[in-house]
Amino acid sequence: MNCQIDLEQAFRLASKTQNVDLFHLAMEAELRGDKFVSIGSIRLSEIETKYQKQVEKEQKLFKAANLNNKGIALEKAGNIDAAIDVYEENIAIGYPAAHSFERLRILYKKRKDFANLERVIRRKGQVYSMSEEDIENEVIKYCAPKSTIKKNYPTRVYACPSPDTTIEDNFYTIVKRLPEFDFYKITPKEEVLGIDSNSPTSIYFKDFVELRKLKNEVQSYLKQASEFELKGRYDKACEIYELLIANRIHDTAPYDKLASIYIKAGLQNEAVRVLDVAITFFSCLHKKQYEYIHYLASKYGVTEIKGIPLDNYGRITYFNGAFTLYREYPIINKWKAKIEQLKD
Repeated sequence: MNCQIDLEQAFRLASKTQNVDLFHLAMEAELRGDKFVSIGSIRLSEIETKYQKQVEKEQKLFKAANLNNKGIALEKAGNIDAAIDVYEENIAIGYPAAHSFERLRILYKKRKDFANLERVIRRKGQVYSMSEEDIENEVIKYCAPKSTIKKNYPTRVYACPSPDTTIEDNFYTIVKRLPEFDFYKITPKEEVLGIDSNSPTSIYFKDFVELRKLKNEVQSYLKQASEFELKGRYDKACEIYELLIANRIHDTAPYDKLASIYIKAGLQNEAVRVLDVAITFFSCLHKKQYEYIHYLASKYGVTEIKGIPLDNYGRITYFNGAFTLYREYPIINKWKAKIEQLKD
């Protein structure tokens, strides 16, 4: 069964819901000189429901923005209690008002009002559809006084041998299948920046999927270790960091964090072991990267290495940051100084 809606309403519904089909129907009706658009009743009901939801969303956004601004003004005026009331009103709306959630977290933390702080965190979890695990981790992070968190430091060594095939081995296997960096002299820059290579039709697409899987695997391990640290389970975090080190990943964080935990646990010899491994590994990696980038420069007739653009982390990356060709590791000097302190 079809319904007749006036042309103005049809354009309004199509615009708000971004419904291309309805927009085309309205355009055709306008070209014919009709004042109404014919559309199926069920389809119209779906569009009107979507329209109403969009209107409500925009109203919440407008109200949330106004309340945020009002709260900011009250804080600047020194009226903190009133600002808290305004921010509380804002988070009750159900719109992801990041500023109000953040300010309430900070203000309640300053007042040591942990009951309200926990309530705000759990409300944030509802609004942002956070997992129960992530909510609990935030509660532990911000609400639990550090003195109440039981710290389980390692009492033994968790070092493990490198597996037959490490994450580093898998990484290099994939990288070798990609064309070498030619300083944009041969390979199109769009391809190097990942515009074409991330397309399912690209011959490199499967390689990039594998690279992403490896990166996600490492990030998953790091996240687990970080969560264990938040809960005071430093022993469990050590197991993960030792596993990552055994897999020779090109990230300094596991080495640095593991050494810090061993120092806090009173296992100075293990801290020195980890730092020695880190210094040797990243010094060799840096040397290898340095020699390789200069080899490529010579091969492609590039005389000025300094002209290569670096990313925000001081690295020369390839294929839109899929992997790093060269970077400095200033943390090595920090590790050397730490070893000297531990040996004194």
